[in-house]
Amino acid sequence: MTSDKWRIVVEGIGIIAIVSSLALVAVELKQNTEMMRSQTRATVTEHQLTYLQEMSDPGKLDLVLKYFTGEASFPPPEPTLDAAIFYSLTIMLFRTWENEYYQYQQGLFEEEEFLPRINTWSSNLSNQATREIWQSFDNGSYAPGFADILDSIILEIEGN
Repeated sequence: MTSDKWRIVVEGIGIIAIVSSLALVAVELKQNTEMMRSQTRATVTEHQLTYLQEMSDPGKLDLVLKYFTGEASFPPPEPTLDAAIFYSLTIMLFRTWENEYYQYQQGLFEEEEFLPRINTWSSNLSNQATREIWQSFDNGSYAPGFADILDSIILEIEGN
């Protein structure tokens, strides 16, 4: 073979190697994305289970039920330990929701997975005390898109 033919063969092999490498990178990216989604789902679920475990304490559960049944109101006329605990539990819930919103915005939750979460948020925000806590924040405390969603849910609940 002449040097021109060798050069063409070597260039052809080089092109095949580059294309093969790019295909391998594409496969690895897809696998990494799937792995990231799986890890995100596991982490979000872990956070939810931690919150539920926190809520399974009979004293805290009784406290939350008082707020959800209207037996207690927020904010109370005077600061109480019960109100502070309910406030803290609610803040934990809002931050969990904000993280879910963030993961959705990053493409790690599909819309069909995310929309049912909004239904859960609406259910929780149907409670006046929960809405009062949310409305006690200024707009800079949470991600703007997330805050917009909760604000629109509250507007819908309150009929405005």
